Amino acid sequence: MSITDITDDTAGKKGNTTQLQKGSIGTPGIVFIVIAGAAPLTAMAGNVPLGMALGNGTGLPGTYVLVGALLLIFSVGYAAMSRHVVHAGAFNAYIGFGFGRTAGAVAAFVAAFAYNASTTSLAAAFAFFTKSAIHDHTGLSVPWEVLALAAVLVAGLMNLRGVGVSTSILATLMALELAMLFAINVAIMMERGPHFSPSVFEPGSVLGGGAAIALLFGILSFAGFEATAVFSEEVRNPRRTVGRATYVVVVLMAVFFSVSSWAAVSAYDGTDSVATARNDPGDFVFALGRTYLGGWSVPVISALVVLSFIASVIAVHNMASRYMYSLGRSGLLPSWLAVTHHRLRTPHRAGSVQVLISSAVLGLFALIGADPLTDVVPALAGLFTIAFLGLMAATSFAILRTFVRKIPGQQGLWTTRVAPLVSGVLMTLTTCLVVVNYGVLVGSDSLFSRALPAFLLTLAVAWGIHAHRRRERREAAHRFAIPSAEQDRNAKEL
Repeated sequence: MSITDITDDTAGKKGNTTQLQKGSIGTPGIVFIVIAGAAPLTAMAGNVPLGMALGNGTGLPGTYVLVGALLLIFSVGYAAMSRHVVHAGAFNAYIGFGFGRTAGAVAAFVAAFAYNASTTSLAAAFAFFTKSAIHDHTGLSVPWEVLALAAVLVAGLMNLRGVGVSTSILATLMALELAMLFAINVAIMMERGPHFSPSVFEPGSVLGGGAAIALLFGILSFAGFEATAVFSEEVRNPRRTVGRATYVVVVLMAVFFSVSSWAAVSAYDGTDSVATARNDPGDFVFALGRTYLGGWSVPVISALVVLSFIASVIAVHNMASRYMYSLGRSGLLPSWLAVTHHRLRTPHRAGSVQVLISSAVLGLFALIGADPLTDVVPALAGLFTIAFLGLMAATSFAILRTFVRKIPGQQGLWTTRVAPLVSGVLMTLTTCLVVVNYGVLVGSDSLFSRALPAFLLTLAVAWGIHAHRRRERREAAHRFAIPSAEQDRNAKEL
């Protein structure tokens, strides 16, 4: 049994084009988009020093191995499900297939909300670092709101042009990021080779100190890896490509982050690396470049961080627009959102709305005088993290239910039972860890910050009620509009 769409019941109305461009991207293209969305250089500049400073210190490399193993377990069922469900909604399609349309509608709303929040958060981070770089090199002070808006507009333009164009640009930017980090890693290895101790992977190091906080920053570094399925309607041979790309992305990112964080830990004697991260986490990756490559690397890293953020904005905007396109196509949002460009077959209307949403949110933050890095980014990134983990937990259990109740006997016990169950339990526990440690994750323990998870839950419940009632009204209207077979026979006799 397989299904192409779970919730599409308005597609094609009024002759509008609602199909995405099929076959426009292959496995390498998906890998480029997803890894660019994870922004390796910015993760090294942010998540690694924070994971060391607030988490388990020198045990962070082992944490990345642990997170990679956890996500590989999740990917087993995720990849298996991709052979049966091909849908731009990904999370909401899988959850809807497993638990029903109302659950799928809630998941779609949460996913769209999360990726819109993430796009806006990344645009604010881009604005902060770009403003700093411009000021350092020219002395000019450009308003961060202008720079953030520019990033969102660029992302919207790339979305209009299609994933093929985005892939080419993102592949180039990703190659530049990885080349710089590779150079730093090699320079550290050449000078500090004997100091690369395997003790960083021992259980005592990984599970010591603030292991839970390190786990959160580790998972945050992989955020967006699940987007391999978001582009399933646009890839060549989706029933094979999505699963293959998911495994490739998880393995590459796990190896990259574990090796790079190992090099960062080994760059200084003993616990000095942790002390350096705690003293100035924002300068951590720049200090590594300055020490092991020379002063020339600092402006280059600064420029690449800016490019890394814009690449991430483009990638995540693509994901957000496809979730909104999916909601429009299912009728849970206005159906015109599902209309694609007549020639390029891209979700340009959904993308335009996403640009407007991000612009409005950025404008509100600017009006209240918020700081892009300390106010905008934590508030929105924290919401994305909770939504991301909650969706993965729900998806795991939906996959388990699908293979048990709807398409039993399709594949092996590990793929259809054990892996989804283990993944669901672990993802649920991790989500609870985020909620408990939310203040640490967003860098604020204020009442406003603590209320944000409850705000997201309230919105999700309200949307679920709305979707359920809407479905009941449509079904009732359908029953009254379409006569039964007996009524039809009686009418013919008359």
